[in-house]
Amino acid sequence: EIELAVIHRMQQQRAQACAGLSVHNQNHDSTAASAALNKLCQTYVAHKRGLRIFEGFAGQGSLAKAFNDQEIGQLVGFSERCPVLRSYLQRLHPSARAFSDHRALTAADLRALKPDVFCCGPTCIDYSTANSSAKGTAGKHGKLYFESVEPAIEAGIPVLLVECTSGVRQA
Repeated sequence: EIELAVIHRMQQQRAQACAGLSVHNQNHDSTAASAALNKLCQTYVAHKRGLRIFEGFAGQGSLAKAFNDQEIGQLVGFSERCPVLRSYLQRLHPSARAFSDHRALTAADLRALKPDVFCCGPTCIDYSTANSSAKGTAGKHGKLYFESVEPAIEAGIPVLLVECTSGVRQA
């Protein structure tokens, strides 16, 4: 439900940004406004070149999109438990391999995908300072931080980018 709310809010913000470009005023240049609107609302193009990226706990795939938008990377695989977000990423990157559970990912899977970069942001609720009952490694998701990178280390992926809250560094 939260994921859907985030996606919906992002769509609203994009629609507002696009609508703002069409407001009429005496200085309006319809050609420039159309060009700006087309640039802002262009269709997402998944590139097939550059670094090979695997994004764990991908959500909407922000890191993969950043690599893609700069034309320096392509998404070859991702993990995401939310079926709505997983489906969204599969539509954007149909050739990327999807995993519905990051814990099912193995070093053999990663060796087959041959990523140059492994990035992930595991669930942080057991470390977050916003959670007054955070339990660290004793919590339900507490070991995900440590377990999420094990397949990447075992597979020998050269670059690991892992989102890390301050609570994890203290564990």
